[in-house]
Amino acid sequence: MPKSSCKSDFRQASIAKRDNIDAELRATWSHEACERLTSLDEFQTAAAIHVFVPFGSEIDTRPLIEQAWKEGKTVVVPRTDVAHQRLEHCIINGWQDLVPGYASIPEPRENTERFGVSELDLVVTPGCAFDPYGARMGYGGGYYDRFLYLTTASRVAIAFDIQIIDQVPYCAHDLLVHKVVTEKRVLICDATGQPPCFLMREHPETCPYSGDNRK
Repeated sequence: MPKSSCKSDFRQASIAKRDNIDAELRATWSHEACERLTSLDEFQTAAAIHVFVPFGSEIDTRPLIEQAWKEGKTVVVPRTDVAHQRLEHCIINGWQDLVPGYASIPEPRENTERFGVSELDLVVTPGCAFDPYGARMGYGGGYYDRFLYLTTASRVAIAFDIQIIDQVPYCAHDLLVHKVVTEKRVLICDATGQPPCFLMREHPETCPYSGDNRK
């Protein structure tokens, strides 16, 4: 199964599980996960945090954002530049700074102040699924994959516990997250013993990091 098909299957299954969470339970679990994350040293010591605004059945990060404002932190939210297939990174100081953007996802207004990614201390990372090694499955656009290579900030994912699976299909170039925070636990990710690149193992003829395919 090619990488794209494999990831698509896992992605759809993970989103379906998330969609089936009762709305009231989703709110409770979101609040509990946000409380866990804001208690971490990575959050406590961060002056500038990058965090996604929830969409659909994603875990609700709004309690985390409001706590960051309360503590005087700089809150940076992504804005999607579809034409250049990249994220812009903007400071928001209140919910009034957001409008429906790409795919109706709440995003900063076009004239919102930009923030340099080299100055970030923490990136609260979204995803459809995660594993104990720190591998992350995004939504297929590659926006976060490209962004994470531009910053040395700590990468802490936040998700529902049902989004953690045994192994996420990943490639050798994928960056791992350092921790995953859920409503039940803080998972400190350990790449020791991580299985080899899924595509390299299963489909070496198509993997750009395998043998003669390397550029």
